[in-house]
Amino acid sequence: MFEKIRDFFYNINDLIIAILIISLAAYIITWKIGDILSYPDQVVAQETSEPAPLDDVHTPDIPENEDIPDETSDEDPITDPDEEITNETPTESEEDPIDEPPTQPVNKISIDIPSGTAGERIASILKEKGLINNSSEFIDRLEERNLDVKLQAGTFKIPENASVDEVINILTGR
Repeated sequence: MFEKIRDFFYNINDLIIAILIISLAAYIITWKIGDILSYPDQVVAQETSEPAPLDDVHTPDIPENEDIPDETSDEDPITDPDEEITNETPTESEEDPIDEPPTQPVNKISIDIPSGTAGERIASILKEKGLINNSSEFIDRLEERNLDVKLQAGTFKIPENASVDEVINILTGR
């Protein structure tokens, strides 16, 4: 009698585990098919969206430093007897912005990515323009970041000294 009850529970457990495995497999297959079927919609959305312009780069506001002595002043700020002398090194925010060298303009290279262009072809276009050194490194980095299906078509202006990640961000609109 106990053996029949034990066999019944073993059979039920086997049945429940089999149903769970089949349900999980069906869910995963449905999920992946949904991604595959939504790909054409993603391509259409990418074709209709404009790439982000590079001219909208935000530069931080540098506050005017009122403590900078006037060069025409007769006072010597170093020998001021009322001022306390410290040996602290100024932090970046305390440094004099006047002493910074002027930034040189960055040359941007214009590239055109036709609609439907595969990642390998985009990598070869970038390599031809001198924006990347190694096509396979570009493709590998795209796949690492799961952005290989997010590449957009259009005309892009990419700084000639951009890193691989910066190029990917520009081409994916990130």
